[in-house]
Amino acid sequence: MERSRNVSKLAFARPLKIPVFIKSVSKLLTTLHDLPEKNFEIYVFMQQLTLDVLGQAIFSFDFQSLNELDGGPYVKMWKEISNRIFDLYVVIFPYATVLPTKWNHETWLLSTI
Repeated sequence: MERSRNVSKLAFARPLKIPVFIKSVSKLLTTLHDLPEKNFEIYVFMQQLTLDVLGQAIFSFDFQSLNELDGGPYVKMWKEISNRIFDLYVVIFPYATVLPTKWNHETWLLSTI
């Protein structure tokens, strides 16, 4: 228990890297401004922003997910991982598939094709 507490202290003891956040937000705003269509899912871009900020601030790695509209290979990997995690969640909680969530709606639409 003490060891895991020490690891979490290290993760949160780092100073907040404001320049990383500012750079990523400005990249997001540039990406949104350059979009040909003004109707878009902001949720997707916020996921990409989160990945970029956390990657640079915590792991010192630039995922460059805001450089591509689809997010690039790392966003695709994250979506695959999160889908598999949710699949495990459904195994543990089988009634989760009847909850009115975006994932359930998309899954239902795909199954009707």
